[in-house]
Amino acid sequence: MKKEGINSGIHVVGQSIVDAVNFISTGMSPNILDKHILQSKSYLFVTCHRQENTDSIVRLNGIIDALLHLATQTPHKVVFALHPRTKKTLISRNLLGNQINHPNIIVLDSPPNFHETIHLQQHASIVLTDSDGLQEESCILGTSCITLRENTERPETVTWDTLRIIELV
Repeated sequence: MKKEGINSGIHVVGQSIVDAVNFISTGMSPNILDKHILQSKSYLFVTCHRQENTDSIVRLNGIIDALLHLATQTPHKVVFALHPRTKKTLISRNLLGNQINHPNIIVLDSPPNFHETIHLQQHASIVLTDSDGLQEESCILGTSCITLRENTERPETVTWDTLRIIELV
């Protein structure tokens, strides 16, 4: 604005998502961690809902295989929050009960609310997601995030070194 000759009345007001995440993360914790017997930094938080991942059997199987690998090869639990689109696809392909059946994988059958999601991200060791919003929230919380996509609409999270993008197929 200053380059255009406007020198007064300019106020930096911040970003509402930063304020919301900071407000929630410092407030009272929901009981979602206790409900699933989770300790802080003892689990990986996973979401997947993008059409590019759920409509491709190859990509979806790659994600499920990665979750199973993580559940068997790391000491962490895997908390998988099911989005309705993902749940529908997993059920239609008979993958929900059969393939995602491991004692270290906790499937949240319905998506957690915003408050719970923030706390799950805040206390996770790593967030794995294809959600732009969760990428940004994880960055704000300082939780490392792996993006299950070819790219991100939040390039600043890569610049801040809190995000890695991985290509599954």
